[in-house]
Amino acid sequence: MTGNSTPVLIVGGGIGGLTLALSLATLGRRSHILEARPVFSEAGAGIQLGPNATRVLSQIGVADLLAESVSRPAAIKVRDARTARSISELPLGDWIEERHNAPYWVAHRVDLQAALVAKATASPLIKISMNYKITELDNGKDADKVTAISENGQSVSGDILVGSDGLWSTVRKYLYPDYNLPYSGTTAARAILQKNDIPPDFLENVTSCWLAPNAHVVHYPVRAGQALAIIVVTSAPQPSEGWGAAVPSEEIMAATADFNKELRDLLARAKNWHRWALFTPAPLKKWSRGRVTLLGDAAHPILPFLAQGGAMAIEDAIVLAWELTKYHDSHDIAFYAYEAQRRNRVRHIQKTSRDNGKAYHLKGVSASARNIVLSALSPARMMQRYDWVYGWQHNRDIGEIKL
Repeated sequence: MTGNSTPVLIVGGGIGGLTLALSLATLGRRSHILEARPVFSEAGAGIQLGPNATRVLSQIGVADLLAESVSRPAAIKVRDARTARSISELPLGDWIEERHNAPYWVAHRVDLQAALVAKATASPLIKISMNYKITELDNGKDADKVTAISENGQSVSGDILVGSDGLWSTVRKYLYPDYNLPYSGTTAARAILQKNDIPPDFLENVTSCWLAPNAHVVHYPVRAGQALAIIVVTSAPQPSEGWGAAVPSEEIMAATADFNKELRDLLARAKNWHRWALFTPAPLKKWSRGRVTLLGDAAHPILPFLAQGGAMAIEDAIVLAWELTKYHDSHDIAFYAYEAQRRNRVRHIQKTSRDNGKAYHLKGVSASARNIVLSALSPARMMQRYDWVYGWQHNRDIGEIKL
């Protein structure tokens, strides 16, 4: 297999699509990214990257480009949003890096995408076509190829196509037109606060999680500590439209009216809020059909309550790249091997994320019981329960593949 092979078509140039292209390039295989946007742009939100994700970013040569712009929080602090009482403090920093041989980073999504794009555009094995909005997918008329047709009539064909185009995946609609996205009853709003606007009490290098009935807040430093990413999750009877609708500050303040004064002061300082609805679809039985497969949120939307949505796309990418290279003569076997490795893990992540979301929003006696349990467990022991999340690594070193 060489760089002269037929390129893998990748629909979507987000985190998963770019990671797949770079993973394939590391293995000597070409790819062609078809991106619907006219230019690369990423919403102004933060992303948490556990050791399972940063390990892969290191393998594909992106970690060094990103390192100067990330933050490396020392801990996760869990507190009561109404009283500000400490519930638990879980170790990150040196503890988690020594345990899993890779760091826990928090970053601005813009910085992560910039690093991925810089690496991808520098690779002679990766072609990127912008403003390529797919309106038709031919995945059956010609048994030897799959063809993606854009709204302006352009046509690109390949042996394999990967849909990495997010929650509202166009590719998934072609494969599974009846797939439903049930609303979870919650929405998330995000904002970025610059360092000069951050109250002194919130400059600590930690990830903070504030819990309350029917709502919670997460915030952490990004851009090497020069900004703070803030996420507010609240219950809402109806989903908001789109991804990134503007939200008046008054709505955020009304939803957090019973939070403690210091936290409300922080939230009041953030002005440019944008929100998106959260969905809980049933897992797809198969991610692949014909010469097409899915990756990341297109294959398995995940609620954000374990901070693993981006990480799962990154993991998917490196596994799929390996299998496409190993079984380059049979996409059926490659897809089967890819799904076999990923499906159960992703379903476990999906369930744990849902369970966390329910636990975050408990009220009354149930909330008190949750807090007692969290306070009673030793922080290290609590984090060890997530070894299965952060300790994941692909069972083969991609650098050892003989092409």
